[in-house]
Amino acid sequence: MKRKLKLSVGHPLSILSLAYFAAGSTALADPIDLSPDGLADPVSTITFDELEIADTAEVSTEFADLGVTLLPNLYYRTGDHPDWQNVAGPNLRTGDPEVNPFSIKFGSVLTSAAVTLIAQPPTPATITAILNGEDVESFETTISIDNPDNYFGFTDINFDEIEVDYSDRGTRLRVDNVQLGEEAEGFGDRFRITGVARAPDGVVDLTWESEAGTLYDIEMSVDQTTGSWQPIMLGVLGEPDPATTTSISVQGQVDAPMQYFRVRRAGTPPLLETSFEDGMADWTVSGDGTPWEFGTPSSGPGAANTGTGVAATGLAGDYADGTMVQLRTPVIDPGETQRVNLDFFYYLEATANEGGQISLLESDGRLIVNLEKLYLGGEGNTAEWTEENIRLPKLEPARPFIVQFAFLSVEDGNPDNGTGWLIDDVRVSK
Repeated sequence: MKRKLKLSVGHPLSILSLAYFAAGSTALADPIDLSPDGLADPVSTITFDELEIADTAEVSTEFADLGVTLLPNLYYRTGDHPDWQNVAGPNLRTGDPEVNPFSIKFGSVLTSAAVTLIAQPPTPATITAILNGEDVESFETTISIDNPDNYFGFTDINFDEIEVDYSDRGTRLRVDNVQLGEEAEGFGDRFRITGVARAPDGVVDLTWESEAGTLYDIEMSVDQTTGSWQPIMLGVLGEPDPATTTSISVQGQVDAPMQYFRVRRAGTPPLLETSFEDGMADWTVSGDGTPWEFGTPSSGPGAANTGTGVAATGLAGDYADGTMVQLRTPVIDPGETQRVNLDFFYYLEATANEGGQISLLESDGRLIVNLEKLYLGGEGNTAEWTEENIRLPKLEPARPFIVQFAFLSVEDGNPDNGTGWLIDDVRVSK
């Protein structure tokens, strides 16, 4: 959804400040299930031809300026399929690796939204409206390429995300025509930019109204066009109480005749975040064989993804046969949030059918669930650091939990096992 800019009068800099605040949702009126048209009068529609993106490229935040982020990631397809109802030109696709469930995350809290979904072969699915990580309403349906009535969504509730969970793991879904309705009242409050100044060397000083403990992102553009906004400072923490404003300095372009800056509310700090620069900290390890170690790797990638620290099944050389070791986060308290995201980078070099598994544990270490995806060697080995984004299973009720990274190998007598599993830049967030 396009947004209005708050201009700084008399200065060649324009500033945008964005924010919304939590409020209660209303009861569900009618879900949009197997509709031929979706919303009767959408405020905007994203058709995915607004940007030029390479075929099969992963798509996540590319359409954020239009009001949509894809979680964890989908894949861009440029081919046109005029025989598919309501799917024309570029669209998104699940699969390889499979993305299920996936979410369409909105930049604002909306009262209505809809999206075209098709599947081949047909698959049962659950469509869920979510607000601030909590389920608001959901319905069960069937998504099919053969049904011309293929819009799904919600009206007359407050939500900032639509999750699609489809049951047939062999099915590929297509996503197109994301329709955005009106913003919900009480969520669109703006915070003000209170100061802006640029020095001759291009340094720009920004001051804005802020809240303690809230994160803000600073972005810059030279022309405000879609896709032109570039992050220049992310995760700026609002000044603690009793301060009511936050100020930062960023480097602008000295020779640019016009520059545009904006400040976005980025949300609350992550529940857990580490790049292992300080070693083990409150993480714990257990098991037999080559142990989890913390530091700079000399084998495998030969370096951390960022900084110098990683967690690895041995920082040098190959892992031993029969290694069965566990790496556990500290206890993570999500408060009342039932759904959280796990993001991390990994490097894998193992023999076929040996590798890693991620599990959720109770705060006392008892197993909650083993995640479906396995990180197995052989064809699953990586040539470089690889990013992984996971929407963790919903916890009912919401409660503290532990994330466990386990590495498992067998006694096969082969000494050439590889460097094992390396983990870096772990983040758990709402």
